[in-house]
Amino acid sequence: MTDRYAQVALPLPLAEPYRYRIPATLADRALPGARVVVPVRREELIGIVTAVDVPPPPAAARDILAAPERRGGAAARRCWRWRHGRRATTARRRG
Repeated sequence: MTDRYAQVALPLPLAEPYRYRIPATLADRALPGARVVVPVRREELIGIVTAVDVPPPPAAARDILAAPERRGGAAARRCWRWRHGRRATTARRRG
């Protein structure tokens, strides 16, 4: 069986989402829109899966640690879009 990978958007100022390996035990939960727990440096963060079955990253991929929800949520996607959009607008100068 080949490994599957997912793009995960994180609450960090990144140019593009990180890619993580989907463990077989979480394959039914790591769907677009689902919240997942992933390792980032020496901590664990909650991110949102933006795409699955993406190409593997150039470096060794780390595993998704947990997916607390059974299904991807539209509310989580809206929250990520709102947060991402707000971050982009706070950099603009108001006047």
